Amino acid sequence: MEPTSFRRFSLAVWLGIAGNVALAVPLLFVPAWGLGLFSLPLPDTFVWTRLAGLLVILLSLMYVPVAVLPEKLGRLCWLVVIARAGAAAFFLTQGGAYLPFAAYDALFGVAQAALLAAKK
Repeated sequence: MEPTSFRRFSLAVWLGIAGNVALAVPLLFVPAWGLGLFSLPLPDTFVWTRLAGLLVILLSLMYVPVAVLPEKLGRLCWLVVIARAGAAAFFLTQGGAYLPFAAYDALFGVAQAALLAAKK
């Protein structure tokens, strides 16, 4: 993969990180509002909602090395794509109000996979 492809992949990973954090921070700090944005049901307690937000942020932090040094990490970049595919599959099985989350992860996963597979 040429340097331009790595730069584009890196940009796609950074955009995915930003999107993840933007969705997760409200779940962590104002979970009722965050769930309300997507018309999701409010649970009796928000501990699991907050934990989900925290875990998405932590997962996103694990993407940072790949975003910074994709040319050095090579095959490890595919773990980002695998994580996106797993998240997309999970949300797809939930259906209904969760389908936008499946589409979001699928969009980033497909874009990142295409950029990794590019051989110019």
